[in-house]
Amino acid sequence: MDEFDPGLCPDNSVAIFYKAIITRDLEVYDQVSLSKSIVALLKNERFQRLAIIQDDVALCLCLIIYSYTQDQTTVSDLTLLLGPINQKSQEIEYEEELSAMRQSLLGVIWDLSALPEFAVRCPPTSDCIRMFVAWLRASESQRQLCACYVLRNLASSDEASVQMVQHLHVHEPLVELLRTTTDVPVLGEVLRLLKNLALPAANRQTICSGRGTMDTITTLWSQLFLPTLQHAAASLMRLLLKGCIPNINLFLRGHSMDQDLEDTAWGQLSRLFALFETSKDQATKVEMARILIETWRTIHLQDPESEAYKLIPWKMVVQAGKMHANVAAPVVWMIMEAGNPSLVTEGWFGLTLIASSSEGGEAVSRAIWGNGAPSGALALLRRTTGDQDLESKDRANALVLVDKLLQHEYDDPSLDAILQPLLKNSTQLGVDDAVASTTQEVKQP
Repeated sequence: MDEFDPGLCPDNSVAIFYKAIITRDLEVYDQVSLSKSIVALLKNERFQRLAIIQDDVALCLCLIIYSYTQDQTTVSDLTLLLGPINQKSQEIEYEEELSAMRQSLLGVIWDLSALPEFAVRCPPTSDCIRMFVAWLRASESQRQLCACYVLRNLASSDEASVQMVQHLHVHEPLVELLRTTTDVPVLGEVLRLLKNLALPAANRQTICSGRGTMDTITTLWSQLFLPTLQHAAASLMRLLLKGCIPNINLFLRGHSMDQDLEDTAWGQLSRLFALFETSKDQATKVEMARILIETWRTIHLQDPESEAYKLIPWKMVVQAGKMHANVAAPVVWMIMEAGNPSLVTEGWFGLTLIASSSEGGEAVSRAIWGNGAPSGALALLRRTTGDQDLESKDRANALVLVDKLLQHEYDDPSLDAILQPLLKNSTQLGVDDAVASTTQEVKQP
């Protein structure tokens, strides 16, 4: 293999090696050796182009099936690739070598499916892609991984993503895998693929339309222990909520759509706060804060004349402030700890949205200077509103926040004494203009 030179091989070399593997009753060691030759060929730019033209990707898929069965008849017809593997080889002692061989093939399939030529030859409506969707339901984890690799590359196009969700319903087996798989690599790939599919706004409501989909995702938050997976699951939820009032309705509703509002225990939000408190990963905690900001942003930026506006769950928004005393705490934490200027700006903006209602204002005031508020939060608010040299958006948002908080009545009369001095320089900044540019005020019906 050290002297193997793909540049000296004929164009049909992949097919030659493939036929040698499946027709000569080779020992597993020899199969693995020849498959390494195929992998080496398909890492070569020339053979990658040829692979798309000659459909050598299908040969790789056949080789994956053959590695499980060691039976040529199971790959004699490409239609056999769609179904389950009912006849597996009994040579268990070689499974480690065969698994490594399959993993190498998955690597080149990932590379090939990322080529622009692959998307042209295998659009979402093709039989090839339908086969990969079928592989998501396979019982073998490496077949599931292979499907995720190819579909994730294809989903880098918004147009392809919409076709895959709206016509192939690819999200359905993916959500089922979230519920059932115990394979960590598969779970990670499923989350990444779903994030790609959730990027087009047209897909978000459809992905969450299945019964229990949102509950499945938030349940994962408490079941995942790897920070990368927690972060991926949190990021997926934020994308699904972005600009989608029906999904926010589901998110705020809690576990059951049949129970009264007060009896739902606010399942999704409770899980969000539980993960925020228990996670030691800063990126995951930031995502929890951004989910809250995205929820209130989507609600408050709706056009009052739109159909989406009519679907805003105002009762649930109000109750969120009442039932979750710490609803603004993750956002305050993000402002203080994230260390990223854009996240700081987003955080101040989010607090202005949450404070739009009196219940939200109470939650924000508790998060900044109430019992249990982080040390230095109030000092940071004072510094942000008073520093003339500070980034203008941050100062504008902080002053808008103070202005909104002063519009509400609080049981503690000392709050006005805290807030009023913070607006002393507001006329110099032009708070009215800041309010107009920061948020479109939405009146509750």
